[in-house]
Amino acid sequence: MKYVKFTTTIILLVIILLPVAVYGAQQEKKGVREEIALPIAPPPPIPPTPELYEEGEEGADDQNQEASGLKKQNQGVDKGLNDKPLTRRSRVANAVQEMFGVADRIGGIGEQVRIIARIQNQNQEQIESGLDAVKNRGKLKKFFFGPDYKRLSTVEEKLANHSEKLAELKALLGQIASEEDKTILEAQIKVMEQAAVEIQKEASSEKKGFSLFGWLNQMLSK
Repeated sequence: MKYVKFTTTIILLVIILLPVAVYGAQQEKKGVREEIALPIAPPPPIPPTPELYEEGEEGADDQNQEASGLKKQNQGVDKGLNDKPLTRRSRVANAVQEMFGVADRIGGIGEQVRIIARIQNQNQEQIESGLDAVKNRGKLKKFFFGPDYKRLSTVEEKLANHSEKLAELKALLGQIASEEDKTILEAQIKVMEQAAVEIQKEASSEKKGFSLFGWLNQMLSK
């Protein structure tokens, strides 16, 4: 008899809460879609003419401003060294700076290295922001609807793009004449690969745990 009462209670709770769960999942999906994303412009084609690789004073100023921005970004995250995502951002920012330095020295394919490094920096910021949002999800919301599957999916998509760009960088290593610059670039690629491994582990960890209607949220988020 007790079992029948318990089962009946559970069924009633599901009937009452299911519409709420569906509505919540739909609103969450809508909210994520309406967020303003920072689009990543496709890399411009690299002109084959060697003369076009020469940078004028204006181009040099832009590169200095870009490097200065990375330094400020790095200084900002260094203040939170006990926070793993912040130290990871710092490591990636340092790696991007090193890549810019290599790009300046090698010429030729240096512009390709610079473009990929810039995209990687943008990807990293968007990945970290998305992961932060997933981690900051309210406990009650997580209990009912599970983790933010839509953002987790976006993070994983960005990670896939991140890996593709690193593969492109590796393909360029053979075209670098300087062994010193080649070693520097290899080291920065490893830094970014390690950051991607850490993020993947954290994203996988966020998917774990019990929730009442997480299965429904996951299904509607696809």
